[in-house]
Amino acid sequence: MNVSDAIAIVAVVVAGLALMQSWRATRQVAKAAREANDLLARQVALQDRLTQIEQSREHAKLIQSLQAVIRAGLCRTERRSWCLSVTNTGQGTAHNVAITLDGKPLLEHDTIPRGQKEAKIIGPESKVSYLMAITSSSSHPPFEFEATWDDDSGQQGRYGTTLTF
Repeated sequence: MNVSDAIAIVAVVVAGLALMQSWRATRQVAKAAREANDLLARQVALQDRLTQIEQSREHAKLIQSLQAVIRAGLCRTERRSWCLSVTNTGQGTAHNVAITLDGKPLLEHDTIPRGQKEAKIIGPESKVSYLMAITSSSSHPPFEFEATWDDDSGQQGRYGTTLTF
């Protein structure tokens, strides 16, 4: 074996080591690229989920802005008589409002004097009142109140409560 053979063997060993190092580096780069792609895919999925949540919130806000919210209570008038107060606390207009007291249509109930008209539309942040003929002997609370209505949200509203003094 002469010097040129030794140099050739050393050159082959160095080339082999360089090839192994290059192969190992390529595997590490490929692994890092896979991990980066996986991380990117998770980030995209998370961003998509956040977008869905935000869209859902915006949709809920839109629906809420179109909804009517009906509530009712008994109140005293200036003449010391009673009235039924029906309030729309929502941001939407209530259409086709139907009210019952004790299961009877509002204007057919014994406590509602004749000649009153029933409001079928109640605007946002609005109130309508109905005089009541409440006596201590016959017609007095508790009354079962129920209201149904339509609004621009596309969902029918329903509210029920027991009215007492």
